[in-house]
Amino acid sequence: MSTKVEVLTPDGIRLAAHCDGAGEPVLLLHGLGFTQSLWETARATLEEANFRVVTYDLRGFGKSEHPKQPYTMNTLVADLESVADHFRLDRFHLVGHSLGGMCAQLFALEHPTRVRSLTLVSATSHSGQRGSAYGAALSYLARHGFDKAMENESFRQKIETAIVFLSDPTVRSQLDGTLSHELPTGEELLALIKRMTPEANPARSYAWSCTVGFTTRDRLNEIQCPSFVLHGTKDMIIPYVAGQLLGKGLQGSRWMSFQGAGHSLPRERQDEFTGALVDFLGSLAA
Repeated sequence: MSTKVEVLTPDGIRLAAHCDGAGEPVLLLHGLGFTQSLWETARATLEEANFRVVTYDLRGFGKSEHPKQPYTMNTLVADLESVADHFRLDRFHLVGHSLGGMCAQLFALEHPTRVRSLTLVSATSHSGQRGSAYGAALSYLARHGFDKAMENESFRQKIETAIVFLSDPTVRSQLDGTLSHELPTGEELLALIKRMTPEANPARSYAWSCTVGFTTRDRLNEIQCPSFVLHGTKDMIIPYVAGQLLGKGLQGSRWMSFQGAGHSLPRERQDEFTGALVDFLGSLAA
């Protein structure tokens, strides 16, 4: 049975949600800039494997209502809880991509008895100083749109200075685990940023701001449920090494890397990704 509904959050935002199938429940949570359509292939395959699959559009994305003011990562966790409560998911497998993976970690920490397993895709456990600065800059760019934001001379100089800094080979060799040597340089990096923020989009701005200061790094040992971490080696948004560190931080987690893959694994490597996810969840069948 397929059910499409609107779920009301504690602060009155309407979320577009979708439930398919019957069996052990799996909730799939997409990342920033995506919608629940990211999971189309995974949803169909999981349903065929006798799982009950729940997806929804994050606030401000897809068919969900756009918030009128900024919010925090805790707001996204509360949204997730509202969806789980609506579908009466007392205990379920939780899968999060990118921003959805950050939210999923916090939910697992706050509601450990409800999370049957945790799968984190193209995600990180720690924004760090550089990641937070990156998130804040992209939030500003998304709020105004790239061209308009770059008209602010002070902001433009900061962006240009940061790109020069990140393009220096000596600097890149000394960067900590928050950045990868796969990160583009110079004009290529500027072009990547522009593609991510071509026009003013408050929803993306609010979502980017949620990543500023995010960390679960020192609490990962508290997550005791079975876990699975998947990451592409060419991820330009959340570098591969961040995924490696996340996997190492989760005790006994399963790890899988995707050679040459970027940030949107569920689309870029649909069959390989979905097969790995179904295999992991199947191995936990009661």
